[in-house]
Amino acid sequence: MVEIVRQEHALTRPWVTKILRDSGCPVRDEKCHARAIYEWVLDRFYWVNDPVLEETLVWPVRFLKEIDEHGSVLADCASVNMALVSLLGAVGIRAVFMFGGDGATEGSDPVVYHVWTGMQFDGKDYFLEPTAYLPAGRAHRWPKMFAKDPWQ
Repeated sequence: MVEIVRQEHALTRPWVTKILRDSGCPVRDEKCHARAIYEWVLDRFYWVNDPVLEETLVWPVRFLKEIDEHGSVLADCASVNMALVSLLGAVGIRAVFMFGGDGATEGSDPVVYHVWTGMQFDGKDYFLEPTAYLPAGRAHRWPKMFAKDPWQ
């Protein structure tokens, strides 16, 4: 999954160029760029669960094309964070997938229940969590589960 998202960095460049042009961010202000990308995704993303016993993924380019065609996209945590990592990577912001579960395993494999985005500014780790505490529907601006708001 990570390698495919890396390959899509270049393909997401037209969207991220428009996002940043419309953002008013100064050139080379990575924190402003990251926030503009995050807010843009939140404004167009509606969270839905995967079907029972099935993982469905909306790859970054399809995610963005659905926004172009419909004004928004329905997706789960993996899909929205793949798009977020890809958009951030398209402008040189190093972002990674963070995976979590509850310690349960299936056989010898850990069960992953959730995906979010991790990144660094000024040597400090930050997390972008577009699906925190969500009922089906809208994303929160900044989740309370992470004490440090990266935009401060």
